[in-house]
Amino acid sequence: MILVNETTLPAELFRTMLTEDCMVGTIVAKATYVWTDEGELRLATEQRPVEGRPFTFEGVDFRPDGGYGKVGTDILAVATAYSGPDKPARSLMATIGCGNLECSVAVFGDRVWRRRAFGQLAATDPQPFASMPIRLDRAYGGATSVRGREVPCLANPVGRGFLLDPELAEGTPLPNIEDPDDLIAGPLDDPDPASFCPLPCGPGWGEEVLAEVEEDGAGLTLEIYNVAPPQHRLPGYLPRAPLWLRNLSPTPLRPAALPSEQIIAQVDIGAARHEFLGEVDSLLVLPEHRQVVLTHRVVFRYAYERKAHRVVRLRTRGLYERPPMHEGATP
Repeated sequence: MILVNETTLPAELFRTMLTEDCMVGTIVAKATYVWTDEGELRLATEQRPVEGRPFTFEGVDFRPDGGYGKVGTDILAVATAYSGPDKPARSLMATIGCGNLECSVAVFGDRVWRRRAFGQLAATDPQPFASMPIRLDRAYGGATSVRGREVPCLANPVGRGFLLDPELAEGTPLPNIEDPDDLIAGPLDDPDPASFCPLPCGPGWGEEVLAEVEEDGAGLTLEIYNVAPPQHRLPGYLPRAPLWLRNLSPTPLRPAALPSEQIIAQVDIGAARHEFLGEVDSLLVLPEHRQVVLTHRVVFRYAYERKAHRVVRLRTRGLYERPPMHEGATP
């Protein structure tokens, strides 16, 4: 199958054989926007590419862009929390708002466990901070010692605060980033790691999803491809919905309306023609770059026929269309 990209967006076609005579195709296109001072999202001159392999961006690990869709739309960010100019804070709430959804994390300055009166363990007061990276190494997790052996937190091996023995708590750092609805109260609390980054790969993050799957695969859903926790997902993309940030930019950004353009795949198999509409299943905010990246995905099945003409044309009816070519021009 050949992909003919008639848009100005980077796009890739991924294919998988389901059976001897059935294939599944996935087209992924990324749209990068600049967040202007006027509160508009304008298509960027330079577009971020579709990634076919795991990649790292500014210290944050991302999975490949392939896959067969997701449940709803993941809300993600590579971001830093800011307390405001010349106003260090000990704690604050950092939020991405999209429509009626507010994705928030609680951000704290550095803290450690200390023994107080009667031997009780309590967290020290947070140290003032002007900025704090919202990354998984600042979230709950890490590793602890059990009988002299290091034991990692399966949900987030790179974090901080993971303990299995309260006798080891003295002086242990607490996470800087927490879920505001599940704050740590004691050293043996075991919350899910909180951040705006993609969930880490490994056995920890997907246990709840895979617990409902039968041996024959029954119960398996597209949720296995989600990389944001359920509370950071939209039920579906909301074109024209307001997007706003709180405490996630050194200078405030005005709320911006989400783009409404839609990707269309025209699939020609021999003499048959079909059209499929894409869905936005990931919204990535990059406040430091004043950018928003939307991941559009079209998933379709088709019969595999030897020597059959197989072409898929990617297009839209809006912003992403290539300008018409003049007579005599070459592609």
